[in-house]
Amino acid sequence: MSKPNKNIKALDNMGGLGEEEVKEEVNNVEETKQASSTSSLFAEFIDAPKKAEDTHSRATFFLPKDTLKRLNTIAKGKKKGFKSRVVSDGINRILDELEAEMKKR
Repeated sequence: MSKPNKNIKALDNMGGLGEEEVKEEVNNVEETKQASSTSSLFAEFIDAPKKAEDTHSRATFFLPKDTLKRLNTIAKGKKKGFKSRVVSDGINRILDELEAEMKKR
């Protein structure tokens, strides 16, 4: 015969429950623990932040050497992605202006 589970002993000491009822209750608790740990494991993948590759495309541009030098000077010590953000924001501002101008015509 196997050794009784410590959870079974604890519940059995509460009194009024038969051994089968105690085992059933322990199984319910253990199943609930497993289900919650499994759902939290999957939540990690579902709620994971998107990578840049998921939301952006890589593009290569030629910039004047002095423009790139200025950008690199400002970007020193900044967080990763700073230069991409500057270029993206700059392009978006110009595109907004061009689109607004086109709508006026």
